[in-house]
Amino acid sequence: MQSEVQIEKEKFSRNALWGGSIRSSFQRSKVYKKYTKDKPKKEFKNGLRSYVFEMVKQYEKGIIDEETHLRNIRSLKKWTRKYAAIFDEGDMRYGICQKLLNVFLKELWCAGKITHVPPHLPVDRLIQEKLKLKPVVNWTQIDSEEEYMKIIERIKVIANETGLSLAELELLAYNDLVEERT
Repeated sequence: MQSEVQIEKEKFSRNALWGGSIRSSFQRSKVYKKYTKDKPKKEFKNGLRSYVFEMVKQYEKGIIDEETHLRNIRSLKKWTRKYAAIFDEGDMRYGICQKLLNVFLKELWCAGKITHVPPHLPVDRLIQEKLKLKPVVNWTQIDSEEEYMKIIERIKVIANETGLSLAELELLAYNDLVEERT
């Protein structure tokens, strides 16, 4: 049985990983309307955290196939509609939802909180440019699963050539990008 301190350490660790995922997913996305009151935004953030934490339990239990992963992204997008008043478009764009879930899964995987490689990768401009995809699609503007999957399919070709999973390919490319910039 875990001690109270161990439980609190785990909670702290997950919340820190979540904070990084939120910053990465929301920093350029202009998620909220320009004039959103703080209370609905806070309710949204707390609800979003709970919703995604619950969803992630599936990934902790074992390997999740691509269709289940796509269903989870759709579910996340649908869940955001209940907070339509804080979004310009009534919900978060598909591209923001995929990035949030994929970044959080990557964070958990790298921290050893989930043992199986995530099924996808965080799709953003940097990774598309690093992998030399043309055209580069602005991830904050991805509106549909079809647009997202066109990018994923192009990245699968590269991953297959390297023998890496999508998540492994992105991890190596991302770390390479960080090292190039420092």
